[in-house]
Amino acid sequence: MAKFPSAIYYRLIFPLLLKGRAERLLYLDADILCLNAIDELAEMEMGQYTIFAGREVEQIASTQVRKLRLQNDNYFNSGMLLFDINKWNSQKVFFDTVKFLSSKISGALEYPDQDALNIILDNGRVKFLDNKWNFILNDQNKAVPENTILLHFVTHPKPWSLRYEASHKDLYFHYMNMSPWADLRLQLPTNYREMRLYARQLWKKKMLANSIYWYGAYAVVKILYKLKLIPYNAVNLK
Repeated sequence: MAKFPSAIYYRLIFPLLLKGRAERLLYLDADILCLNAIDELAEMEMGQYTIFAGREVEQIASTQVRKLRLQNDNYFNSGMLLFDINKWNSQKVFFDTVKFLSSKISGALEYPDQDALNIILDNGRVKFLDNKWNFILNDQNKAVPENTILLHFVTHPKPWSLRYEASHKDLYFHYMNMSPWADLRLQLPTNYREMRLYARQLWKKKMLANSIYWYGAYAVVKILYKLKLIPYNAVNLK
């Protein structure tokens, strides 16, 4: 589970922190853009459901349903979640999920928190929303439907990375420039693998001087890492 940051678990804690202060919580990953109004979501009755979520892309969903042996034949993406805070807390979903993630079996999970939530809530407690509420943008889904409300950039690198070259880059920066983070610099490569990939991108663009610089940085950082002189993700090049 080392490939995922600890921040993926924050979404599990938020409903606990808001107990007695709010009835609902809309959680969105940082790589999601809101393209249209969400009023409709706020007006939906949650009824028997503990969370609302959107289905994962078909290839991943079908694979995970089979691997995790999910009974409801459905698998959601945890990047967008609407919580019924009272149900989440009264049903002790947080504690059940943490207990599951602490078990030996969790080491085999491909998407730790997402897999665990799908297993724990695999008993009719999830309402699956239309894809417009979490349209997942990847190499297979490049055409964004007009009715999309929440657009999810799941690919790596992320749009805020200097290496990002995937679709809808202009759309992301359109909204970024309207935000308080408009002046934020793009994220530079922080480990030797990212540096090598970025050097290749620059070479293909005929930006030879910059490419040579990053190939040099890649070589130096790789040596320092292999000698255990620096951590894997601890490079800060200005």
